[in-house]
Amino acid sequence: MSRGNQDSVAESQGSGAASSEQATVFSVLRERSRETPLAALGAAFLFGAVDAVMIVIASPSLWWLAAGFVSFAAYGCWGVSDRMLSQRTFGWRRATLRSLRLAALTLGCAAALAMLLGLMRSALAGWIL
Repeated sequence: MSRGNQDSVAESQGSGAASSEQATVFSVLRERSRETPLAALGAAFLFGAVDAVMIVIASPSLWWLAAGFVSFAAYGCWGVSDRMLSQRTFGWRRATLRSLRLAALTLGCAAALAMLLGLMRSALAGWIL
């Protein structure tokens, strides 16, 4: 094999390794939460939860909008628990923070999916059914 072909093979193998580390939604959100101040993450949790409750009380038909605020609150909760886990925590606190982080991830993903489906249902009302 000539030297030029070896270089092109090495480059293609190297680009395959780089493409396997592409950014995902979760990795981008993780990096953003680690760059965000702790007070801002706490405010995201608080205001997201309050807004979701207020929307459900004021106009239950906009549940999909409230679901968007629930996902925002879950992002804040996940960010705070992740930040606290990066500190030296041991024992039951570490297990509690991991459980909280997993619950926030699950709730946030479900709420974001519900928001998207509700938005599509609202936008396409009358077109399909």
